Amino acid sequence: MVRGIAVADAAVDLKEALRELAPVFDVEIGGEVRHGVDAVVVSAGGVRVPIRVTTAVRPTPSAVSALVSADGLPAGGVGDPVVVLVADSLMPAVRELLKEAGWSWLDRSGHLRLWTDQLMIDSPVPGLLVELPAKAPLGNATSREVALALLMEGGPVGVRVAARRLERSPSTVSAALLGLRRSGLVDGEGAPLVPELFWALAGVWGEMVSPVGLAGCPHPGSSHTGMLNLGFHEPEGSAGWALRGPVAAAAWGARAPVSGGHPPDFFVPDERTVRVAARLFGQVGEGVEPACTVAAAPTTWLTRNRVDLAGRQLANTEWPAVQPVVSALDLALDPRGREVVEDFDPPEGWRRVW
Repeated sequence: MVRGIAVADAAVDLKEALRELAPVFDVEIGGEVRHGVDAVVVSAGGVRVPIRVTTAVRPTPSAVSALVSADGLPAGGVGDPVVVLVADSLMPAVRELLKEAGWSWLDRSGHLRLWTDQLMIDSPVPGLLVELPAKAPLGNATSREVALALLMEGGPVGVRVAARRLERSPSTVSAALLGLRRSGLVDGEGAPLVPELFWALAGVWGEMVSPVGLAGCPHPGSSHTGMLNLGFHEPEGSAGWALRGPVAAAAWGARAPVSGGHPPDFFVPDERTVRVAARLFGQVGEGVEPACTVAAAPTTWLTRNRVDLAGRQLANTEWPAVQPVVSALDLALDPRGREVVEDFDPPEGWRRVW
């Protein structure tokens, strides 16, 4: 079972949250002895909904998938208990998995979903049920960049080293590390706790990436090399365009759903490069298939740490690519890509952190 609080305590939390939201409901705990029932929700009209409680702390998608697969008790039929996962924190990818499985949840950081044919509640919980840091651990750009640096390194990174890499002040990097440690995403030595940190970053990765579709696409020998900062002359020693998205993931060996004509996606060093590329090749509107997409990298350090896959004889691609952890984050943007991420093992020399 996924590690969590005691089922009896979780049932009490569920009762408190439900009565805060809907005082007309009551929750009986231990009122039924039937196997698989931990509590019963009772409406003002006398409708009784049996509840089966399971618990976790901050479960990852893979942990929840395993929990759902291992669960052998019936659920979803008439008279079957509703399964409610009670956890300290549930990331967006986990919530989607729970919905797909037909499970409900109480996220003790402030959200209750109790969804049955007879009862439909999906609402923030007024008042936090657990003490959390004053700020979300990945609520600002620096903390996200630090998290990415830790995952790419696969281990601790000194404050001053990280500050130089990320071009941030040591004080802001130190504050970001403290927030990650207090949130249980980094250990006392400053090493990332995986896969928890990966999936926490995956939950905000979409906010860090803003792709722009282009009507045309440069090639490594483009006459606009200097203007575009392609960095192709030194693919592993300079900042430049880095292949990302499903094409890069497939090049790394992931089972990404791409065809031969799939448009490539790139991280570029900065927003200026995005504007220059849009001016040179034309920007396409929404709904139009682009020749490629470009997005400013969340940190320039990412585009300075590209991998020459062809030079390393890992793949037949002319473009240097992002590191595997970035490809895994890209895949995780799509709920359908979660299974691909779970099956994706990077080549020897790169640590799996998801």
